[in-house]
Amino acid sequence: MEANHKIIAHRTITADELSLVRVAQAMALDAGLDNERAHRFALAVHELATNSIEHARGSGELTVVQDDRSMVYAEVADHGPGIREPVDLTAPSPDALRGRGLWLSYQLSDRMFIETGSNGTTVRVEFDSDHTVA
Repeated sequence: MEANHKIIAHRTITADELSLVRVAQAMALDAGLDNERAHRFALAVHELATNSIEHARGSGELTVVQDDRSMVYAEVADHGPGIREPVDLTAPSPDALRGRGLWLSYQLSDRMFIETGSNGTTVRVEFDSDHTVA
């Protein structure tokens, strides 16, 4: 992590603590996102945390970082079996019962990065604080 980055939060996430992820909106507001973008940030983080719990042995690690008030990002990392590659970020069909978490997080964020393998997955969503919602 670069010197100008500040860790806002770092915590283990489990099904019992999933509701704590909702504080991501307050973290994003404190980091300089407007209310609408902070809401989007919290929703993206919640989707990623839910995926980690559901697909990676019931837990993951959440880290929220602020970069000199120009960007806030969240990383959700787990030690699950990884995501089958290539990762598909297209919209699921309307009648699909699953498969919206990564796609939704991708749609909500300014940028999303995925590292995955047999030792786990890390997904990072980035939000620029100076970005204006259209």
